[in-house]
Amino acid sequence: MPRVSPKPEQLIRAERMRDLGLIDMLLPDQLSPRALTEWLARDLGSPPESRSRIDFDGLKRIPNLLAELLGASTSLVEQPHPALPGILV
Repeated sequence: MPRVSPKPEQLIRAERMRDLGLIDMLLPDQLSPRALTEWLARDLGSPPESRSRIDFDGLKRIPNLLAELLGASTSLVEQPHPALPGILV
């Protein structure tokens, strides 16, 4: 149940995730004991394939995106930094 006021950011994000099939939501004006009971008792079916719909590897993509912005060769940014293991530079 997203907050809808004073600012609509939570509602906008929740609606977008709902439209992608990642979540379901109840709006505050729809909330009642009966609505909550029905919402909790519904058949959820199989879980969404969220990994295929959302890129969760943004941190790994940052060096290449930065290289593109700077006009550098991506081969330069795909090497691990010697002083920072696990960090690509």
